[in-house]
Formats: sequence, C-alpha cells, structure tokens
Amino acid sequence: MTDMTLTVINGGRSDELDGDSKASTVIGTRPWAQRQRKRAKELSAELDLGYMELARILYQLRDTPAADDPRRGPVYTSWGYSSFGEYVEAELGINEKKAERLRSIWFTLEVQLRDMDPKLKERIVNLGLGKVRELIRVLTMRNAEQWIEIAEKTSYRGLLREVKDEKRRQGIEEAILTSGVENAPEIAQESRSDESPLPLIPPSEAEEGEFKRKTFSFAPTQMANVLLALQKSSELSGSEKDGHNLDLICTEFLATNDILAGDTDLARKIRYVAKLERALRIKLVAIDPETDEVCYGIASLQAAHKEAVGK
Repeated sequence: MTDMTLTVINGGRSDELDGDSKASTVIGTRPWAQRQRKRAKELSAELDLGYMELARILYQLRDTPAADDPRRGPVYTSWGYSSFGEYVEAELGINEKKAERLRSIWFTLEVQLRDMDPKLKERIVNLGLGKVRELIRVLTMRNAEQWIEIAEKTSYRGLLREVKDEKRRQGIEEAILTSGVENAPEIAQESRSDESPLPLIPPSEAEEGEFKRKTFSFAPTQMANVLLALQKSSELSGSEKDGHNLDLICTEFLATNDILAGDTDLARKIRYVAKLERALRIKLVAIDPETDEVCYGIASLQAAHKEAVGK
C-alpha cells in the first residue's frame, strides 16, 4: 500500500503532497493543480493501492477554487470541464458516483473522524476500498473498533449484509423513537436481534421484469409498525427485499382472514398452506391430525418418495 499522510489540515486542505515529498507550491496555484491532476491520473490506474491518496486529491480538487480565488469555480473548471463528473469521467475513467464515494471516504475518516486513534485508522485503510466504502456508512468514534473487527473477519459480501442490517435497524429505531409511542425506547431496543438471517430467497425468473410500484404514506406510529413487521418478515424469509417481505405479510393476513361463504375449516387451511408455499417458494406437505390423511402436497410427497426409492 502507498505510504501516505492521513492528517487533514484546515478542514481537509493539506499542504502535504503524495508520499513523503513536501509541497513546493501553495494549494490552489496552477503548479499545484497540475501536480494533483497528474497524480490523480496515476492513482486512478491503480485504484486498489492508492485509493486513499486519490480520495484526498478528489476532495481537494472538488472544493478548491482555481488559483485559490473564491470568486472562481473549482480547479477542474480551469481545465475546460464544466462539472466534476465530466472531469473524472474524461480524465480518470471513473464515474461521478464513484468519485463522490471516494471523496466521502476521505471526508469521513479525515474530517469527521479526524481524532480517531491512528492505529485504528490504519487498520481501516488496510481493509481495501470495497470494505471501507461500506464501513463508513455506519462508522463512528464509538463503534469503530467493533466494526473494524467485523470487517477484518468477514468477506466483503458478509460485511455488506452486516451494514445493511445495521442501517435497517437504525431506520426502525428512528421511526419508533419519533412515533410518539409511550414505551418507544424499550420497543426500539427490542427491535435489535442477534439472530442471523436465513439465506436470501431471490425472486423466481418468472417474476423478474414484472414488478409493479405502489407508494404509501404513513403516520409515525404506522411507520414504526410497518418497519417492525418488515424486519420480522425478513428474519423469516432471509430476503432483504421489502416487496417480497410485504408479500409474506399480506399472505399471512389473507390466509388468517380469508373466509368465504360455504368454506370448510379444512379448505381454509389448505388455501393458507398453498399461499405460504408460493410466498416461501418451497414445497409443503400438510397432514390432518384428526384423520392422519395427507390433505395437501400429496404430489410432492409422492415425488420425494420416488426419488428416495430411486436412490
């Protein structure tokens, strides 16, 4: 990894240059700008190794006016570019969204968390761009050591799930705490679960491309209930997709309230099992405890028996 100084001076605008070399020009001047422009091109070609240095340069170039004159636009405008996105795409070969993420990494670690223990910060940087990009979404001075240990012990995909779960919990807690419910703090604390979710159940191929969108508005107390229900459904299904989890919730409601004229109790149970089977994308077999007869899933049972005999 490239040796670099991570200390921010004057709100992120440092006079230090790449590596151990010292600046011979003042920030905002043309020679300084040209030096940063050249270095940014070099770093974009080896992003995994020099991402923190590139993050610093992008942070500076985005916010430093040309010739350090507040009346002028950012440095890149003096190079003929009308926007930051146009500059990074044309010269560095990265899109604006990725460049902004790099800038946010520098801002989080070197401005917001500038007082963090340097050893902890070094461990964060050594995690690599992918993990650090996710980590800064939940990182604070208080939880840094805990999250660093999680990131060091898990894969990128594992960390991604952990961060998503944490963001979901934060959203639920915020909704509960602003709901006006009398015992909201206790409910918010109970909403945190240490249980690991089941494996993700992706939508079937037949469902891809057939999604419909529906927008709802909720009062604070309603939003708290909705988010808690979605979290519980997610724990059951292992899916992080709100649409899939809402479908499970609706299936449960319909199944327990689906009373048609002339229906028998057994008919309602069978319809309930069928809906759960479709929602969970698994095959179920139901047996009537009074008669010990298979009342649902006989075809699945026969297929399983045939396969077992064949083996």
